[in-house]
Amino acid sequence: AQIWSPNGLTTLTATTSVMASTVSSPDQVKQRFLKDGFVILDDSSTGEHMTQMQQRGFPYLTEWGLEFLEQHVLSDKHINESFLGKCVLVHWLRQRPYPEHILCYTKGGPTAGRRSHHVHLIAEGSIVNYRNGSLFRYLQGTEGKRSINEIPSQAYDDVGCPGETKEFPNGGKVILDSRVGFELIQGYVLVHEFAREDLVEDWVKMEVPSALKAKAHSLESEKVKLNFSFR
Repeated sequence: AQIWSPNGLTTLTATTSVMASTVSSPDQVKQRFLKDGFVILDDSSTGEHMTQMQQRGFPYLTEWGLEFLEQHVLSDKHINESFLGKCVLVHWLRQRPYPEHILCYTKGGPTAGRRSHHVHLIAEGSIVNYRNGSLFRYLQGTEGKRSINEIPSQAYDDVGCPGETKEFPNGGKVILDSRVGFELIQGYVLVHEFAREDLVEDWVKMEVPSALKAKAHSLESEKVKLNFSFR
């Protein structure tokens, strides 16, 4: 398969269908996550619901948007079994294609420790390369134009993290340690970042209409809080 990149058409190699990589049991999820730093969940309905989100114009901060968040992220049994203990949903955003750029939200590898993880809701037809195992490597990077740490592909290759390129013809759902590099080659991803509760005091809050205050509070639990302010 070939996709467009800033340097012309790029041929993809060693691309794996997501169906061959999904896991479903809690033990499998945790084992894969701890080993590779990411895990693809068995959820075949994500792509269809992502299309609905797109058709509505990505209305995050509406009643419908919060119900979407509840259904596809906060109510997921694997996500509720948070790998961080008490944590906070600090933000979510739509990540557009950025081929030939490997993003790493938390630099420092093993010295940084597990501070946060992401839930990626992946659109139909997307292609993503995840640099499995890179959370165990300390790699230098630079802040890219998206204000996110970027690390060259060769640096990952040199430490034995060539990555796994995954096709998501029907969309998908991934839990990712934020120290793991990923490259969004095609499609788009809704990124939800959860951070340890003790780290988020100074983070900028997401502004939510005051009419949604009751709904937002109903989504919180003893383990998971939302980094919201109301206007």
